[in-house]
Amino acid sequence: HPFELVRADGTAAGVAPASGEDGADDRFEARLTPARIETLGGPLPVIEGTWRICGRRGDGALVPAVLDRPLADRLPLETVVARKPFALATGREERAVLIVRRDLGDDERGPFHQRRLRATAYAERRSAPPRDAVVYASFGGRQYSDSPRAIHEELVRRDAPLEHLWVVRDGQCRPPETAAVLREGSREYHEALATARFVVTNDHFPDWFARRPDQVCVQTWHGTPLKRLGLDVSDMRRTIRRFQRRWDQQVANWQYVISPNRFSTPILQRAYAIEGELLETGYPRVDVLARPDRDVLAQQLRQRLGPPEGRRRPPRPLPARPAARPRLAARDRRRRHRAAVPQAPLHPRRRADRRRRLRARRVELPRRDRAAAGRGRARDRLLVDDGRLRQHRAPDALLHLR
Repeated sequence: HPFELVRADGTAAGVAPASGEDGADDRFEARLTPARIETLGGPLPVIEGTWRICGRRGDGALVPAVLDRPLADRLPLETVVARKPFALATGREERAVLIVRRDLGDDERGPFHQRRLRATAYAERRSAPPRDAVVYASFGGRQYSDSPRAIHEELVRRDAPLEHLWVVRDGQCRPPETAAVLREGSREYHEALATARFVVTNDHFPDWFARRPDQVCVQTWHGTPLKRLGLDVSDMRRTIRRFQRRWDQQVANWQYVISPNRFSTPILQRAYAIEGELLETGYPRVDVLARPDRDVLAQQLRQRLGPPEGRRRPPRPLPARPAARPRLAARDRRRRHRAAVPQAPLHPRRRADRRRRLRARRVELPRRDRAAAGRGRARDRLLVDDGRLRQHRAPDALLHLR
């Protein structure tokens, strides 16, 4: 009787599995560890939100856990783990829910305190002497990855006399010991952005951030523009998108922009109205493929992915990455998402021990489609079944990778 935590806010989803053991009288015990979920990136806590506690039947259906009245009367039960508040409570029809909040202090959490920190911890510290430190951010603090990671590892290899600070949002990644954790939204986060001599990111800077004259900001970006980006999308839709309202302030922070190749340089410059210097050096994240120890790293990766025991060959990577596309209209004029992966068998000779690992990707949806997803009409899940990648309608807003 496995139990799972299912995030049920209608906009994002996740699953945290737990093990259970059968006991006498059709009873069983299950232990959930929401503050420490095992992932490929190490043990991580569940992200903020409301999580339903569900059991999974033999046929795969989710069954919400319902609390007895005596237990429900004792709720909520609250605790804090690594600055992150957890509360066991009841939802509709006495169903058990876990309410998780961000790993911020009481004087840091919420719009009011965030505005106060910008006016004090950030604005007042901008005139302080610069700090010999590098602030890294990858996908808004959700990952320890990509080109910021490659730059960090190279600076560490060179033993650069710098302090390394990695932005982490709500405990979603685990940087190595060579970088100190900088909780996104905390007082220390605002102070570091105000005083650090170097800032490296692969996504937009915070709207309130403004580069100091003695700061060096590097925008590594994170992909090859095989689709419309930035201002090009706005021109296509003939509208002004929200991110453009302060774009002059945003792009002024893009002091140095890394381009992956000659093809991308003019597209990035046009799509983002870049005025800073474009460095056509290729992405630092790709340098790992030319390292002399790349075969050793590849073997370590295979071990982490855990191929079945006795397998003669390591699992083959699947070069599939769904991405946003320009508007695709069907005959009924409704938006359609064209599958980025063909619905053909993934391998003509699929064996029983063959595994597929898929990586979820955030896709920006038009406002109307986001509203539909929130009402449950567009909650799809991807799964690999009989060697095919299929998209299934799911009532529980889950993304299953099987």
